[in-house]
Amino acid sequence: MADPNPRLSLASLFSVLLGPTGPFGILVGYWGLYQINSSDGRLRGRSFAYTGIGLGTASTAALILGFVAIGLTQVRATSGRAECMNNLRMVGGAVQKYHDDHDKTYPPGTAGPSELPPDQRLSLHAALLPYLEQRPGISVNYAQVARTLDFKQGWEAGVHTTARSTAIPSYVCRGDANLPPDRRGLTTYVGITGVGPDAARLPKDSPRAGFFGYDRTVRDGDVKPGTSYLIMLTETAVDNGPWLAAGLPTLREVPAADDMSPFGPGRPFGGLHRDGAYVLHVDGSVLFFTDTMQPEVFRSLVRLQHE
Repeated sequence: MADPNPRLSLASLFSVLLGPTGPFGILVGYWGLYQINSSDGRLRGRSFAYTGIGLGTASTAALILGFVAIGLTQVRATSGRAECMNNLRMVGGAVQKYHDDHDKTYPPGTAGPSELPPDQRLSLHAALLPYLEQRPGISVNYAQVARTLDFKQGWEAGVHTTARSTAIPSYVCRGDANLPPDRRGLTTYVGITGVGPDAARLPKDSPRAGFFGYDRTVRDGDVKPGTSYLIMLTETAVDNGPWLAAGLPTLREVPAADDMSPFGPGRPFGGLHRDGAYVLHVDGSVLFFTDTMQPEVFRSLVRLQHE
């Protein structure tokens, strides 16, 4: 005979309280149902138990989805970083091929007629494109794009309309978010011109001159610190522009008077990866510099004449 005043199952009640925790709510809810079914009517609270099981199931599913999302984010970030590092290594390889093909002289920061203002010339990326290794699985044919370039004309000339709107994947870092560029023809890699204003115009014997300049050319003997020490290129998320264009889109100086790290969101360089950015040295090696990099240390790593 059923009890006219059955007691509430404490397990079923606790299952509702523990439901948001996920698995515990499910286990306690099922335990409550077991107690109720075995009590011959002395216990009640099936609705509480079912509610606890439902809440626990929903919370468990949300927890699993959260872990999956975190895992996918980490995978995307790792993939983006590996791709970015590989991009810079490919650019470094193109620099060395250019160097070997031009009587051991490295490329200047601009390409094209010297009578054009520097910011109207073609970029160092344009000069390197014929030497850039084709990335596997990429539909854009680098050599084909390179053949369309006319180094007797500026980057805004009509002959460069197609090239100007063509994305070169090896010139774009997708960053930790693993997102494609928001417009075609963009680059996130910039050559370092040196320290302070007008560094790109300095002669190579200036103590502020870096690896790339508008017109200066560098040979191995000009790299006083050594090719494994000197930085020639890094990433930026600020003022990105066409890979084809010389000037600001592809060449940057390091601020001379800045006590903050040069890397990080909103800073001159970096901002694409959490906690730091990749840099390319003249010898082709790629390193990750953290956002805590001291500005004076970085300035010492970009100067041709630093001993």
